[in-house]
Amino acid sequence: MTKEQRAPTYCLIVPTKDRSYHISRRLPIWTRQGFDEVIVVDSSADRAHRERNEELCRETGALYIYAEANRSRARNIGARIANGDWIFFSDDDESGSDRFNRALMDRRIQEADWLKAGTSQVITIFRRSFFLDLGGFKENLVLGEDEDLTERAVSAGRGGPIEGVFGDIAYGPDRYEVSLDFKRRLSNYMEYSFTLWDYLRETGDPPGTALSWGLSLLHIGAGLFAGRLESVPYFLGGVAGLLYGFLTFPFRTSRRKGPVKIPGSDPGFPAVGLPSNSIGTCRIEHAVESVTEELTPEREGGDSDPSSFQTMRM
Repeated sequence: MTKEQRAPTYCLIVPTKDRSYHISRRLPIWTRQGFDEVIVVDSSADRAHRERNEELCRETGALYIYAEANRSRARNIGARIANGDWIFFSDDDESGSDRFNRALMDRRIQEADWLKAGTSQVITIFRRSFFLDLGGFKENLVLGEDEDLTERAVSAGRGGPIEGVFGDIAYGPDRYEVSLDFKRRLSNYMEYSFTLWDYLRETGDPPGTALSWGLSLLHIGAGLFAGRLESVPYFLGGVAGLLYGFLTFPFRTSRRKGPVKIPGSDPGFPAVGLPSNSIGTCRIEHAVESVTEELTPEREGGDSDPSSFQTMRM
């Protein structure tokens, strides 16, 4: 049966960093939803988190990959290795549904390159070949990487609605996750503000982007003065990230990307949760050299060369 005749396949890609508790609550649901493949790209600095995530992937049949990467690069790595015709991106702390209507999804993708909910500002579901042709996420961006990719996708392809494909919200943050919010919000906004200076070089509307981010911080500051304690980490992180990014921007250069370790690629990193479908251990092992080498070259600006990004399809 040719690729055009067979049923489409779907892959969920989840980048994570030091959040094994979040993964432990969501991975069993993700792997039961009906995806053909679930890939966890782990950038955890803490070895305990990495070991726990690897164990969880082994237990649930997901594919575990360790990579020293920011979120954009982790997503690109997952997309390169994915075997599905369509790829879905999810964060490790998102709320979501436990139901996935494949029959409806099969119909929605017939004439589309991407799908998006009407209320969403960004696209997280792509035809894999279309995503690769776009060049994926710009890896030097942390702030605005979703918006940047969405703009390029809308300009280059045809979209469709995602409504009805997933059921009602079935899971979300619990009390323990909420208790970690202060640290998460502080670190996230520091990182977002820090990389704003890089994003201004990439966006087509630098003044508009800067104004939007400035108004956002003013809104957060107003909440702080109004006594809303949840605004504290956002404001502190945002201001600290902006100042640090401004002071270091003239001296920053592109950093060499860290290694990518894929299950089955070497004796010290045994296969974990390798799917039994057409991806196969052999395909993963052949992909290892391409992933580790072709994600390393960088253009001026820090993101991977889109021309090399397209060579992973086998």
